[in-house]
Amino acid sequence: MYKEEILFLGGVFPKHLENEVFKKSKGNMQNAANALQWNIIEGLEKNLGRPINLMNLMFIGSYPQKYQDIRIRKTFFSHAQGAKDVNIGFFNLTGIKQFLLKAAVEKELIVWAEQNKKSKKILIIYSAQSFFLEAAYNLKEKYKEISISLIVPDLPEYMSLENKESFFRSIIKKRNQKIIAKKIDSVDSFILLTKDMADYFKIKKPYEVIEGMVKSRKIDINEKQIFGKNNIKTVTYTGTLTKKYGIMDLVYAFMDIKNDNYNLVICGRGETEDEIKELAKKDLRIKYLGLLPYKKVQKLQENSTLLVNPRKNNESYTKYSFPSKLLEYLSSGTPVLAYNLDGIPKEYENYIWYLKNDSQIHLTKKIIECCEMSESSLRQKGLENIKFVNQEKNSIIQCKKILKLINIDSQYNSL
Repeated sequence: MYKEEILFLGGVFPKHLENEVFKKSKGNMQNAANALQWNIIEGLEKNLGRPINLMNLMFIGSYPQKYQDIRIRKTFFSHAQGAKDVNIGFFNLTGIKQFLLKAAVEKELIVWAEQNKKSKKILIIYSAQSFFLEAAYNLKEKYKEISISLIVPDLPEYMSLENKESFFRSIIKKRNQKIIAKKIDSVDSFILLTKDMADYFKIKKPYEVIEGMVKSRKIDINEKQIFGKNNIKTVTYTGTLTKKYGIMDLVYAFMDIKNDNYNLVICGRGETEDEIKELAKKDLRIKYLGLLPYKKVQKLQENSTLLVNPRKNNESYTKYSFPSKLLEYLSSGTPVLAYNLDGIPKEYENYIWYLKNDSQIHLTKKIIECCEMSESSLRQKGLENIKFVNQEKNSIIQCKKILKLINIDSQYNSL
């Protein structure tokens, strides 16, 4: 038994279940959230010099529309030698699931607290989910000595931005926001993705701003496929296909490029999926690949000419959001084109090529300008990106900040 017993409460896909979750998912998988959580877990463990335990409630869609299974069974696993992890079981039916998760999580938290009475208990929660916070609030009422730290990757009302949100989902979202507002006082410290989140929550407790982190990829910049056969330039987007994220702006801007040596590769799912499929029939340079396993997505990113994040800075939520795909993109060694969102720290302007206005014409021209650069220039930009994220945004450095926030010393001495 360790002096500090750290529990990570989140929603990862356990490594041995990743393929199963991919096959059973009918909508977009939470790949970005999954990657960030595993990076946090790994970073904490490297700093601590030991494993932490996971209490996991997989972030999957509900049955029957978005996942094949109506019931997720409780299982035990170990993500690392010495770790005691639990995958919480739950009833996965749309409309009922949301009301049952709190009880399932609370039950497991009490078991954990009882098993570790003699240790200093620290609970790290990933994401401001109402069922997590409500369960943690009740736990703290009974075990007041527990320290709770909340990682906030997104604000509750901005977790789903699709235009076709159902009436039921909007009701659930409002209910969840009210619960979070009431229960967030149980949190002792916060890890936020943008500085404006602190104002939103009116936080008066300790917090740290960490926009994200990466796990270093082993990439030989000289072996990267910048241009394809016949000098094909590949422009790539990977992520959720939501209109508010600008995906259709990218598609139409690309279609204005009058050059057969360009391809647009799109990977992901969302509300614009059918529209993109129809446009791909008209413009054969558009390659829609659907939902792919995460490792294949990374390969696509690595072997592209340009990666684009078309989310514009024209919505209030942008100051509360740091697109996790930016760090993924930068770590691939491929140049990145994006809008300068309010939630992106100033230091990134040296590595991301920013669009200067929101017009479709400007986006088209900028894509062409970037892709027509020399191969050596594109490789150099990719190399700068890799060095930046690997040295400044790796999981060990970022998680050392988290441990300092919760008053635990890092055992990692090579920083």
